[in-house]
Amino acid sequence: MDVGFWEMFMLAVLALLIFGPERLPGIARSVGQTIGRIRREATNTFAALSDEAELSELREFSSELQNEREHLRDLTRLDSGAGPARTKRTGPPRFDPHAT
Repeated sequence: MDVGFWEMFMLAVLALLIFGPERLPGIARSVGQTIGRIRREATNTFAALSDEAELSELREFSSELQNEREHLRDLTRLDSGAGPARTKRTGPPRFDPHAT
């Protein structure tokens, strides 16, 4: 909603005629305080929603990490229990001059 200068001017003149110069400052103050409260509540609400969304994303990420950890544990259990015993190699294979 775009309100220009002349619209605001006409509203001010109309308010001055309806409420009078004595009551207009008090009404303007009340309207300003109400708008301020509404803005603060909106800011607090958006902050709370943002925090909750971030917390939800962290919970989802944590759940995914736990699932991956369980998957890796299952894979290591399968590798350690299946097939012949594996020996660890340390370094490159030995050179055998008579192999070729």
